[in-house]
Amino acid sequence: MFNKLNSTNQYCLDQKIINETIVVADEQTAGRGQRGHSFYSPKHTGIYFSIVLPVSSRFLMNPGILTIGIGIAVSKAIYQISGIQVGLKWINDIYFKHHKCAGILVETNVNEKNHIQSFVIGVGINLYPNDFPSEISHRAGFLFSKNNFSNEKIIAEIYNNIVNMYFNQSQDYILDSYRNMLIWVGKKVQINIENIGLVKGTLQGIDEMSRLLLKADSGKLYHCNYSDSSNLRLIE
Repeated sequence: MFNKLNSTNQYCLDQKIINETIVVADEQTAGRGQRGHSFYSPKHTGIYFSIVLPVSSRFLMNPGILTIGIGIAVSKAIYQISGIQVGLKWINDIYFKHHKCAGILVETNVNEKNHIQSFVIGVGINLYPNDFPSEISHRAGFLFSKNNFSNEKIIAEIYNNIVNMYFNQSQDYILDSYRNMLIWVGKKVQINIENIGLVKGTLQGIDEMSRLLLKADSGKLYHCNYSDSSNLRLIE
């Protein structure tokens, strides 16, 4: 447990941790999310931690399954602790009352031969109200109005769920659970797809590779890879 780190994920990467480990910080000065975005991580109002797990061949073959599985594990832990039902925005943002309250970042620790040694799983959750920066205040949210829950208990519940998912749950179970939690299914959305541009259509769900299924207004069905697609937005 650290009072302050630049990033719990970065600490795990810098220290080249490959064994099962959890690193927690009360504050991050350079917390980050997907695609190089920052994750606002002030002290006292959230929990920020990273879990390191040894490499698993099944998730190497389909890393998207790992990412959505973590989203499910965190979401279920929130419900188990508080009774709050959250939803998942593809691929790994956790939403409550139409606002993002948590994010997940999965990275890999590699050796000198560039072989993956472990997965580094970063989780950041906005627990309580705070003064979000203006650039994210319109979409950022929080889970609880006051401090009624032990941070240690929340982290322990999330950790247990992630480890159980990682070692015990099947791909079919993860996919089915994620589909039940995915938000905006059947709604009009837009997304940027590499080499195509902005595409508008109706969100259909995900396929067996955890790719987003979007039926474009033109009638074409797109299987959107996370690495090739960005800025998924709901069209009001």
